[in-house]
Amino acid sequence: MGKFTDWIKKRGAETVAEKAQERRPNAKEMYAREAARDTAAQRPITPEIKAQADRVMATIDKASQYLQPQSAPAAPGGGTNAAQLQKQDHQEKAQAALSPTDSAAGKTAAQDKEKAQEKPVSRSPQTVPRPRPSWER
Repeated sequence: MGKFTDWIKKRGAETVAEKAQERRPNAKEMYAREAARDTAAQRPITPEIKAQADRVMATIDKASQYLQPQSAPAAPGGGTNAAQLQKQDHQEKAQAALSPTDSAAGKTAAQDKEKAQEKPVSRSPQTVPRPRPSWER
């Protein structure tokens, strides 16, 4: 049995030594390696590359010329057409209430009373018979 335990101890010592040799780099070292790889992969911009990029940009500008907005004529009176644009986008309307408590926002007490008087008040409560409990069925 001595051989087996010696083998286990020796094997454990070897794995610890291997792990010590295979130290993982920390984040700073990893980023430094990545930056060095990126700078090595970059090519300097040559005049040929720059000329090719200029040709491509000219082609793109020519192709997208119709997409660029044309200058609109000035509104009469020298003003802007912001009011007309708001009306087109329905921005002159107030936003609808998003919750039950928002419906009273911006109203006076007199307006709330008028609205309350318009509603007919029903005093007779509607009763619904309670179902029998499950153990009585």
